[in-house]
Amino acid sequence: MDVYSVGSERELNGFIDRYVRPDTVFQTSCNTIVDRLVHFLQNNVSGRLRPRRVVKSGSLGKGTAVRGKSDIDLVLMLAAYTDVEALLKDIKALLAELQTYLVRYGEARLERVTSYSVQVELTGGGVTQSVDILPAVDLLEIGVIPKEIYDKMSRPGANIHEYSVTLGPLQSVKNRKWPSSYTLELVILHAWNQAGKPESFNMAHALHAVLTLSPPYIMDPTNPYNDMYHGLFDTAWDWEDVAMEARAWLRKPLLCQLRNTRNRWQ
Repeated sequence: MDVYSVGSERELNGFIDRYVRPDTVFQTSCNTIVDRLVHFLQNNVSGRLRPRRVVKSGSLGKGTAVRGKSDIDLVLMLAAYTDVEALLKDIKALLAELQTYLVRYGEARLERVTSYSVQVELTGGGVTQSVDILPAVDLLEIGVIPKEIYDKMSRPGANIHEYSVTLGPLQSVKNRKWPSSYTLELVILHAWNQAGKPESFNMAHALHAVLTLSPPYIMDPTNPYNDMYHGLFDTAWDWEDVAMEARAWLRKPLLCQLRNTRNRWQ
């Protein structure tokens, strides 16, 4: 079914069930192979790479994946480090050590190594899932409050990326032209708050409200240095392309007769 052919709320809900909500079998299989890797990292990695804890991030980790599209980051909060600058001095060696452990694990195929992470591909239960593994300092767990982290990020020459990774656990809710899934989550949460946080609502009204939002300035509520409107680390989201897509949807029969949905999703 083409989403543009959806003509009623009932059809929209049916489309979401069939094409958007993740397949539970696929999601369970992905979680199983990821959890197996997490268990290995927590119980078999020693020395300076030993994690205090492993934090799941990305859409799969936060439970916001959609069918056929999921990403997962595993943040290794290292027990041996209390300072970001010290970790950065060792990052190349840490990533090399991490690759050695992943080879020993035997169930992960190395895809690439970046300046801050090792990306592997996991396969099992009939599914394949890419995983980014990032060493980090667990500043929040050792008692550093977010404001102190923000102060460190404001210093000249501070590594914004690595400090941002340490703030990942606060996000309860890679370079593309369209906004990241987390950016869109923030937009939808903003629209939901404007509507009074309804627990049940008409999905077509909610969709109309989101598509008619004025271009917002979007800041990550957990990280003031994370400009979610313009994109992270010199990326640039193509909001005009997003707006064109929204206008196309608003002309369709499902939405073209709706008005004043911003504060009314029923």
